[in-house]
Amino acid sequence: MSEDSVAYQALNLAHSVDQAVKSHEAICAERYAGIHSAIKDIKAVLWKAGAGAFGIILSMLAYLVVQQIATNDKLHDERESAIRALQQQLSDERMVRAAENRR
Repeated sequence: MSEDSVAYQALNLAHSVDQAVKSHEAICAERYAGIHSAIKDIKAVLWKAGAGAFGIILSMLAYLVVQQIATNDKLHDERESAIRALQQQLSDERMVRAAENRR
């Protein structure tokens, strides 16, 4: 084999390897674009899920606050009613005692 023949074969081999590398780079670039697109979609879904979860938690908190306020109002009304009943009972007892003292 002559030196020109070996040099020509080496040049052809280098050219075919260069083409294979370029083809591989193109395939990888396409794959990476798909991966980046998928990651972007996943981020969007997670962002929406997080916002939804935050909204649900906020709604639950608001519901619990409203329920607590309603319970406190009901308890307040019940206690006021009990106080009025006791005041009426005390007033009635005083009237009975006053009537007994007059006899």
